[in-house]
Amino acid sequence: MGYAVLRFDYRGTGDSYGDDQDVCLRDWTDDVLLAHQELRFRSGVDDCIWLGMRLGATLAVQAASSAPIGLRRMVLWEPVFDGKQYLADLRASHIANLAVALGVHAQGDPRKRIADLTAFQDEACGFALPGNFRAELSQLSPSSLPCANPQISLAVLSDPKTSIWQAAASWSACQDQSVKQIATEHGIVWTSETMDEGNLVPGQTIVALAKAVEWM
Repeated sequence: MGYAVLRFDYRGTGDSYGDDQDVCLRDWTDDVLLAHQELRFRSGVDDCIWLGMRLGATLAVQAASSAPIGLRRMVLWEPVFDGKQYLADLRASHIANLAVALGVHAQGDPRKRIADLTAFQDEACGFALPGNFRAELSQLSPSSLPCANPQISLAVLSDPKTSIWQAAASWSACQDQSVKQIATEHGIVWTSETMDEGNLVPGQTIVALAKAVEWM
């Protein structure tokens, strides 16, 4: 459609170098800025749009505080505003996956281990969650995120029936410019990798994302 696009893996994930035992939010924020520079270098464009989903959207907000040259717009899809709840969701998904795939419940009464909040914390669905990384995530909140550059257009997509909508409204109210909140219902299970659990992006959500870019 005429857009130069770059999708990347954060260090310690996917095809990027590094170990997931060493990841941290600061490094991932730097990765966003490096990806931005690489896209501008390869494409020769002056203006860029960032589209971030969940934690990627949160990292985009943090990276944007560095005012990278050429960043004009950001579309944030259900940013992680509550780090503690995010970790709890990852833990619940991890436990559910263990029960189904590995039969962890056969190794004793799982209720005792699940009730112990110190158990099942170091990993989430195959990815390591080192202690320092969990500590960083637990500190995330609307008030902990920096204010975006007033020159950057902002749109936030979320489901009005979730707490993310209220958190987005709280964060948006602290910004120095207008933030467009766009309601979208999608049914995606963010911690699932299976299509039968709604991992595919529904058409109406793609339309909402496209409109968010057009609005800017």
